[in-house]
Amino acid sequence: MIALFDGTHLPKGIWTGTGCRARAGEALDRLAVDRVLVVANGSLLRETRLLDDVHSATGGRIVGLVSTGAHGATEAAMQYATHQAVAADAQAVLSIGGGAAHDIAKAVGLMARSGTDITPFIAGSTATLPPVSPLPLLAMPSTFSAAETVPGGAVILASGGKTIFGHPAIAPQYVFLDGEIVATTPRATLAASGLNAVHHCTEALYSIGRHPMSDAWATFALARLMTLLPRLAPGAGLLSAEDCQHLVEASAISGLAYGVSGLGVGHAICHSLAGRFALSHGAANAIILPHSAAFNLTHAAEPFVRMAQALNIGDLIAAIAGLSEALGTPRTLREAGLSADSFDQIAADVLADPVTATNPRPVDQAAVHAILTAAW
Repeated sequence: MIALFDGTHLPKGIWTGTGCRARAGEALDRLAVDRVLVVANGSLLRETRLLDDVHSATGGRIVGLVSTGAHGATEAAMQYATHQAVAADAQAVLSIGGGAAHDIAKAVGLMARSGTDITPFIAGSTATLPPVSPLPLLAMPSTFSAAETVPGGAVILASGGKTIFGHPAIAPQYVFLDGEIVATTPRATLAASGLNAVHHCTEALYSIGRHPMSDAWATFALARLMTLLPRLAPGAGLLSAEDCQHLVEASAISGLAYGVSGLGVGHAICHSLAGRFALSHGAANAIILPHSAAFNLTHAAEPFVRMAQALNIGDLIAAIAGLSEALGTPRTLREAGLSADSFDQIAADVLADPVTATNPRPVDQAAVHAILTAAW
């Protein structure tokens, strides 16, 4: 098989290391930017020391602060943030936080420059992609969403549900993987987010869009995540800044992997759970991950063997389930408050989700019901 690796969507630069947020001013200089809008989780906007550090690093070039709000990356949040960017004449957007902050920033980058809403950029949209050069983006992750390294995002639609949007030029141009920022995030949030990153790796390794480059990234990231995530377990003791640093680097690499390969049915289910049923994306992944992997095992035996060999374990799915149990993340959809009456709606969402297209095993309504039943 001949496969092309196209690296044009990758970030221009990725700073790593505790305290690397201090290099934000250098990145803005490289972009020749004097006015930057910050989109951040509300809890991080209340972190005075962190915000002071960013203000200092950017040399007073912040012209506005927007909180992601309580409902995540909704169409309304994207429209509000875009209005703020335009009103402030922002030349770039800096996102600080989890996936919602980065996804809102990406939407702002597209919408502020195109003068449209997010609809034309939704994957599978019948509209023509507007000719647009997005606002430059910078990102500082506080979780393991990996949204900071991929050229797409997720939007919670006003009509219900969650889907993805994309553009070749909306991966943040400069990324700052700073363990000190990650350390401000509650342990339980990081644990579920870490299982999301594991899910990125497994789906990248068995996706029909996989490439030797994505295999290499996903294998490295998976090994590091499986080694370090147990340190997030309740009662595991203090999490060191070094652990946070290694974990955020591994999660970012999981994003580089799936940005090449695509994902699969597991993430499609999680999109529906988060967008339509208000389950956090991390918790949704923690629940669905073992079951989506088990569903695909028969059609992806060779990638599973390679994953197990890389980790030096016999049963990868059992190891993932054991990790989830150790981390204390939600284990079942029933525990998360989901009704079995929702399965038909979730199946409809999954079959319409673009990420389902790269799943190695064919997916139909019955298949989605089977995964949900196993997870319920």
